[in-house]
Amino acid sequence: MLQRLIINNIAIIKDIDVSFADGMNVISGDTGAGKSLVIDSLLLLSGNRAIQSLIRYNEKKAFVTAYFTNPSLELKEYLSGLNITIADQVCLTRELSTNRNLCKINDKVVTLQQLKDTASMLFSVHEQQDTFKLFSEDNYFSFIDNDSKIIEAKNNYLFAYNDYKEILDKCIALENDNKANADKLDFLLYEQKELADLNLTPDEDKILAEQIEILKNYDQIYEALNSSYNLLETNSAIDNVYEAMDAMTKIASLAPNYEKIATSLSDIYYNLSDIKSEIYHEITNFSYDKGELDNLQARSYEIEKIKDKYKKSVNEIIAYYENINYEIEKITNYDDLLANLKKEVNKKAQILFEYGQKLHNLRVKKALIVEEKVVKNAKELELNKIDFKIQFAPIVQNTFYENGLDKINFLVTFNVGEPLKELTKVASGGELSRLMLAFKAIEAENKQYSLMVFDEIDTGVSGEAAVKIANKIKEIATKTQVICITHIASVAALAQHEFLIHKEEKEGQTFAFIKELNIEERVRVIARMISGNNITQGAILNARELLGLS
Repeated sequence: MLQRLIINNIAIIKDIDVSFADGMNVISGDTGAGKSLVIDSLLLLSGNRAIQSLIRYNEKKAFVTAYFTNPSLELKEYLSGLNITIADQVCLTRELSTNRNLCKINDKVVTLQQLKDTASMLFSVHEQQDTFKLFSEDNYFSFIDNDSKIIEAKNNYLFAYNDYKEILDKCIALENDNKANADKLDFLLYEQKELADLNLTPDEDKILAEQIEILKNYDQIYEALNSSYNLLETNSAIDNVYEAMDAMTKIASLAPNYEKIATSLSDIYYNLSDIKSEIYHEITNFSYDKGELDNLQARSYEIEKIKDKYKKSVNEIIAYYENINYEIEKITNYDDLLANLKKEVNKKAQILFEYGQKLHNLRVKKALIVEEKVVKNAKELELNKIDFKIQFAPIVQNTFYENGLDKINFLVTFNVGEPLKELTKVASGGELSRLMLAFKAIEAENKQYSLMVFDEIDTGVSGEAAVKIANKIKEIATKTQVICITHIASVAALAQHEFLIHKEEKEGQTFAFIKELNIEERVRVIARMISGNNITQGAILNARELLGLS
C-alpha cells in the first residue's frame, strides 16, 4: 500500500507530507483546493510527462516521493534485475527542475521508463478523463487482454507478425522496384563490369601502399638487414651469449639468483638465434624488381581513381559490388525471385493465421467472462437493466492487424426492450462512470496493485446510484488500498479515512494543505457536501447517520 506521500513545490503545494492507511481513503475539498495535484504527483511517479509549469512559482525544483509497502513478488523480481535490493518497502522519487529530470527507486537513479514500469506494478490511477476511454475502440482490447495466457499468445502472434511483415515488405518493394529497375539495368551492368574487371580484394589499397613503400626504400631496407645479420654473424655476439649461458648454467644450482641469470641468458640466446634466422630469410627472399614496382603503382593508381569516382573505401566498394549483383539479379530474375518471395509470404501468413486463431479463441473465452462480470458489477451499481456484449467482427483470411485478427466492439443497452447498440452511442456520463467502475472492479481482481486511485469516478451520479458506487469502491478496497477523490457525501462517508485539502493565502502567496479528519471534522465536511456552505442542522444529522453515528 501507499504508506507515505511527500510533495514539494508542486504548483500551490509547498510542502505536504501525508500518511495513508489500508482500506478506503477519501480526499475531499473545494474545487481548486489542490486535490488534482495529488493525482498529478502520483502520475509523475508513473512516468507522465513533466511540465515545467508544475514547479511552484519562484522555486527552482520540485519533487514527489512515495513509500509503498508489501511489494509483489513480480515487482521484487523486476527490481532485482535492476540491481535494486528491497525488503518490504519501495521508495519512488521524481525530481523536476529547469534543467534536469531525475528518477530514483530506493535512492538509486533509474531511467524514466524503469520508473514507469515499476509504478505500473504498484498502482493504477483513474483520472476523470479516463472514463471516456470507453468511447475509444482502440482501448477495448485492454479490458480483455489482461490475462497471462492471452499475453503469451499475443506475444507469439506479434513475433510471427513481424516475420510476416518483413517478407511482405520485401515482396511489395520488389514489385514496386521492378517498374523503375528496367531503366537502370544498363547502368548497373556497366558498373558491375567495371568493378568485376578491377577485382578488388579487402584492404587492397592499404596492402599495395605497404608493398610500394618497401620497394621504394629497397636500398635502405637491404642495407639494414645485411648489416644486422653481419653484426650477429661476424662479431660472434650469439656465440658469446651462448658461452655466458653455459657458464652460468654450471652454477645455476648453487643459488636461485644464478639460476635466474642462466634462464635469462638462455632466452636471449634462443631469441637471437631466431632473429638471425628471420633476418637471413628476409635477405634471401628480398629483391628489387623495377617492373613489379611499376605494376604496383599502376594498380594503386587505378584503385585510387575508382575510390574517388564512387566516393567509397575499397571495402565499401566491394560491398557495393555485391549489392549491384543482387540488384541485377532482382531485375533479370524478377519472376523467380517474386515467386519465391510470394511462397515465403504465404508460408508466413499461414503460421501467423494459426497464431491469430489461438489468440482469437482465448479472447472469445475471456470476453464471455468479462461480459458476465461487467453485468454483475453494473447491476450492483444501479444499472439493473443492463445487457452488455463484446462483439467480434468476422475474421477475414489474410487480413492481419498488429493486435491480432480481431476487431471488437462493445455493445450495451441500459433499458429493457431496447436493442444492443454501440457503447459510444448510448451511454450518458453517469452510466459511463458506473460502467468504468465495473471494469475497474474486474481489474482489481486480476492485478496485484498496492493502490488504486479514483479521481471523481462518481461524476454525474447521485442518490441511490451514488450509494452503490460507494459500496463498490469499498468492496474494491477490501482487495487493495484505495484513494478516492469525491464531492459526494455517501461516497466520503463509507471511507475508513478521510482527508481534507484546503488552501490558504499567506504574505501574498497561496498554499495548499492536507490533513486527516477526526470524526467530528468529518461530520462537518460531509454535512457541507450535503447542504453547501450554509450547513444546516438537518445536514449534520444526515452526515452523522451516513457515518453510522448515533
